[in-house]
Amino acid sequence: MFDCLPFFHLDNNELLALFQDSQPNVNLSATQLNSLLADLSNSDLYNNLKNENLSIENFNQNLSTQEFDLRCLHINIHSLNAKLDDFIQLIASLDVCFDVICLTEVWSTNLQFHACVLQDYNFYYDLPKSSIVGGVGIFINKSIQCKIRNDLYIKSNLNNMIENLWFEISKSGSKFIIGCIYRHPNSCVADFIKLLETTLSKINKRKLPCVLMADMNMDILKVCSSSSVRDYINCLVSNNFLPTLLLPTRVTCTSSTLIDHICFLNNTHNVKTKICCGNILSDISDHYPNFWLLKINKYIDMSNRPHTRVFSPKNKDDFNQKLNHMDWYTIFNNTTDVNLCYDYFINQLTIIYNQCFPLVRISRKAYKNKSWFTKQLRHLLYEKNSLFRNWRKSADEKDRLIYITFKKKYNNTCRLSKITYYKNVLDVKASSTKNIWTI
Repeated sequence: MFDCLPFFHLDNNELLALFQDSQPNVNLSATQLNSLLADLSNSDLYNNLKNENLSIENFNQNLSTQEFDLRCLHINIHSLNAKLDDFIQLIASLDVCFDVICLTEVWSTNLQFHACVLQDYNFYYDLPKSSIVGGVGIFINKSIQCKIRNDLYIKSNLNNMIENLWFEISKSGSKFIIGCIYRHPNSCVADFIKLLETTLSKINKRKLPCVLMADMNMDILKVCSSSSVRDYINCLVSNNFLPTLLLPTRVTCTSSTLIDHICFLNNTHNVKTKICCGNILSDISDHYPNFWLLKINKYIDMSNRPHTRVFSPKNKDDFNQKLNHMDWYTIFNNTTDVNLCYDYFINQLTIIYNQCFPLVRISRKAYKNKSWFTKQLRHLLYEKNSLFRNWRKSADEKDRLIYITFKKKYNNTCRLSKITYYKNVLDVKASSTKNIWTI
């Protein structure tokens, strides 16, 4: 009966801390938070840390051509089933090929059917036990070796509902631990910190670098006014986990909070390590997607994109010219054995073919682009997100209506494009059965 009361699960110290936290909130700016964490951790990492809010266009322009050793993306998706098309369109519009994509609040609705939505990734998830809300999922690029770390798993209890996944990945000889956590709101912070401490201390002892991406439902901008947030930050820093995302991740017309966290453990203490981190200004959910890009002292090219041959008119002309100038008489005149002649012919033809149509690695953009997601749709997506940013900035009702109207137009255009594309592909009169099975 008493467990229905709002403060039943709190002891005296936690209840006192709750009332202490009721003082007026003081939100730090990103610069102030950077300085505070630098002083608290005594780490040089914050000297090379870069935080930015970027539109999709600026993200592609500024970061797609740069070389990074590890590329991570975190999104509070607020139901993958409901936002599936938006998620696919967002990934297709980004010109950076992420190694790891972490999703929080995936919800459990139809999740087992969405494992293949990104064909170049393996999908793993941990779902809530008592409801459909919550849950985490991780897409890991198939080019990366990984193994699940069940020894780091944080178990939920009556006071804390937690979903989490932990992996150890290998990329060009470098190993990282990747963690993804969703902590349900309105649970005991002190109890959660104890559970988190156990896992973080294990990782800290292993001396492997670790990236932790999470929706903790704790606003670390309130570190100066909330004792529970201070205890959480102290837990992170004492285990050498440093918060690297310092900009608000959930912004409304009335509030801005930093409840999506990306923390980095770097036991190598490499002063040349640089991190580019921030938000992508997108309306996929009420949280901004968060990117995290790591550059160490040297670039390790881990791209595993397939190769292709370019059959351009220029290459075809070059191929025809070389065939016409080939002295076949000299090649075949030295033997009367038909098998040897055939071998000579195939060898020469193969050499010319490889010279004129060499294997080249397919571009990141072409590799992951969806056939129905056209250039026109990409430009419409840019415009939609621009209207979204204008509304968030002005908080004006007129701007909101303009954004909502355009969003409906964009969604209808996407739906029509997808229907038209698959209708043509599945047309058995125009497509062979073999082509249909490659969809």
